[in-house]
Amino acid sequence: MNLRIAGLSPEPFRHLFGLSEEALARQGVHRYVADAESRFPDRIELRDVAPGETVLLLNYLHQPAESPYRASHAIFVREGATSAHVAIDEVPEALRSRPLSLRAFDARGMIVDGILVDGPEMLAASARLLANTDVAYVHVHFARLGCYAARVDRLSVDDRREAESHSAIPANIASVAAAMAAVASQPSHVQRRGSANSPMRRRLHAARMTATMMGTEMTALMTADQYSAWMGFSRAMLMATPISMAAARMP
Repeated sequence: MNLRIAGLSPEPFRHLFGLSEEALARQGVHRYVADAESRFPDRIELRDVAPGETVLLLNYLHQPAESPYRASHAIFVREGATSAHVAIDEVPEALRSRPLSLRAFDARGMIVDGILVDGPEMLAASARLLANTDVAYVHVHFARLGCYAARVDRLSVDDRREAESHSAIPANIASVAAAMAAVASQPSHVQRRGSANSPMRRRLHAARMTATMMGTEMTALMTADQYSAWMGFSRAMLMATPISMAAARMP
């Protein structure tokens, strides 16, 4: 579907985190502590806060456009939240379990269309709204009380690249970990001649071990090494690929 669902940045709220009740009250902000019965939907991380966590209830200008639809409303933000949750083609937790109101705006901040949906239907409904080229973005509101929840945009090329790079990180970590596990253990003392496990400090075993752990990712480093002052000391200087490479395995 190529949709980006984003929570709010925590930056506009950081100055409120940790303030006393009196200081918050002077700014019209209330603090609540979640318990097992409460369901405070955090607009930054787009999840229901856990028991014991604190939230701030405050008024937020969610539609700042200079149009008749300029609007603000009460929202909860988790105290101490550090980064906005961004979901790609996935309904975040806080939205999935609630009825929602979707409001489609054009680039001028004028409403083009709207629809009421249950949480699990949000993606398909947002895609239908954004299929209209007059629609620039969609605001998601909780239908029962009308509070702002999140924003939906078409996924840009940069967003897609970032999402793909992040999704590749766990696989890369697992591959490197598997390769590290395959490297022979290194003894601390020199053993008899011909031993398979000589200390890392001898000859180029350390370089070989690094190449084994990193696999083909070492190729670029080796290429740079060929043009460095170390090229005369490294047997890898003329090699296009590492000496040996452990097969990538997923744990």
